[in-house]
Amino acid sequence: MVKSKNIRKKYEQADMDAALDAVRTKRMSICEAVRRYSVPKTTLIDKIKEAEKPQPRTILTNEEEEKLIAMLIDCARKGDGKTKDQLCNIVQSIVIGEGRETPFRDGKPGYTWYRNFMARHKGRLREKKAMVLGEQRAQVTKDKIMGWFQHTEKELLADGINTRNVSASNIFNMDETGFPFYLGGSIEGRATETERSRR
Repeated sequence: MVKSKNIRKKYEQADMDAALDAVRTKRMSICEAVRRYSVPKTTLIDKIKEAEKPQPRTILTNEEEEKLIAMLIDCARKGDGKTKDQLCNIVQSIVIGEGRETPFRDGKPGYTWYRNFMARHKGRLREKKAMVLGEQRAQVTKDKIMGWFQHTEKELLADGINTRNVSASNIFNMDETGFPFYLGGSIEGRATETERSRR
């Protein structure tokens, strides 16, 4: 006996959105929406259940999250991307400074908050895994070094700092000795068109 293959029904996202809206606003039953918009019934039911799930309460306001995103993007642009722990420490300082009640221990959010925050802003933020420099150091060339200085000069100019006008008394010679390096990765920002226009 030959069994028929279970072929997944294709649908347009616009039709699914319309069907979902029709059911949620009680203009149609699920069966009516399935027939009207030609969408798979099981998928529509799944999306209805997903939409009805209670959303986790955010600790920061929308305005605070926007400022936090702008800060993360700016830090990443300058080569100082923040880690998950650093981000959570920043949020902790905000809520403690505001005297805000939170479900977090000592006011510091954990992985669940971090995961939800990144999911809310997945189009603008992403994690970037750090790499141990070894082979890369051996591949450094004069052109790459000059390119780095040119890039840094451009970024500083965007912040109103002209390196050509810096007094010699403000120039220091430093190396990485004593600076801790964290290899757990950092948060990388994807600037929006509005943010890019401000640079």
